[in-house]
Amino acid sequence: MVTAISIDANRDLRSLPQPKIWVEGRGWRNTIRAYNKTYVEVRDQQTADTIDRLMVHDRVLLAGPFALRHLKSVEFRLADVILATNALADSGLEHIELPKDAMFYDAAFMNCRSLKSATIPEKMDTVPAYAFENDAELETLTVHGKITDLGEYCFDNCRKLKFTIPETVQRIGAYAMAGMDAISDVTIPVSCTYVGGMAFSYSKIKHLNIKNPDTEIQPNAFWGCQDIKRVEIAGKVYAVKHDCDNPYIVMSEPERVHGIDVMRVARIGEQNQPDKYKYYAMADWLFYCHENRDAALARVRSLIMAEHCDKYLKSLDDVTPEYRLNISAQELYCSGLAQGLGLLRTKHLLKRYDCDNCLKSHPTVYNECMHRHFKDAKQK
Repeated sequence: MVTAISIDANRDLRSLPQPKIWVEGRGWRNTIRAYNKTYVEVRDQQTADTIDRLMVHDRVLLAGPFALRHLKSVEFRLADVILATNALADSGLEHIELPKDAMFYDAAFMNCRSLKSATIPEKMDTVPAYAFENDAELETLTVHGKITDLGEYCFDNCRKLKFTIPETVQRIGAYAMAGMDAISDVTIPVSCTYVGGMAFSYSKIKHLNIKNPDTEIQPNAFWGCQDIKRVEIAGKVYAVKHDCDNPYIVMSEPERVHGIDVMRVARIGEQNQPDKYKYYAMADWLFYCHENRDAALARVRSLIMAEHCDKYLKSLDDVTPEYRLNISAQELYCSGLAQGLGLLRTKHLLKRYDCDNCLKSHPTVYNECMHRHFKDAKQK
């Protein structure tokens, strides 16, 4: 493996139109003389793959034509270095520590899949868009400055990063913290006035604290966050219900109608807009959310399993309580009762007994058939 340098060729009165990475060597063309050594331009991916160390002499590090896929370390000779867009994207870096006056721009470390730790210099007030996107091994991020803006996709898919939103943040861009598995408690500070679409989508958030009730939050900001159990907004705690990948906060006490609990709910960020509330109807572990109260009730009552799920499915040890709480009525119902039962079998939840005859039967004979199977299963 070899050490490469990034240096402005104009030092030798040469004008080169593209950013260059150089390695020590000899050649007839595309060479420079620096620090009493001769360097030759990296002109193919094969040579780039031999580089494990980079010494940056430029004030501005531009994205080169080839990814430094096996790069392990970078040394900066200037304290005020600037990393341009995609400067070190797709590299093999494991750790990066920038000088305190350094700056970097969009996607500077995107797709650095081995990166484990990084720093944001004191001079920066923004985490640029796509800065650390898809850095799945990133665990530690040290912030030296006062960050006011988290750019779009800046930490998207950083699955191991435990990042606390700074108290100075005013804006969180779209997909900024999407797909982050290591964040369980999230606090959005008072200073934050805007949260973009899908900002936290599919993250493993369990407890959410929104300090400012007037923060503008896009309706799908928490799309797919199925682990959220509690939401606190300006000191008030709300219960949470989930439907169709959307978490809803409960805005009213349950009303019992025809044996079904109905409550008004709102998407996070719409709690101050009653005209956008929906009705959440729930019977046992079957549920449905709709803008219209009667439609929500009718949908739950029409489900073929609605009157029998508690009596029969709870007798199955293989159907776990956790699954009963999270499975959606649409998923179970599918296009028919038999298909719904088949789906449960596919997920290995009905494995203690043979229900092939049940699956082949018409739904109208379902109750009699299933009762027999469950009885047999219990005796075994």
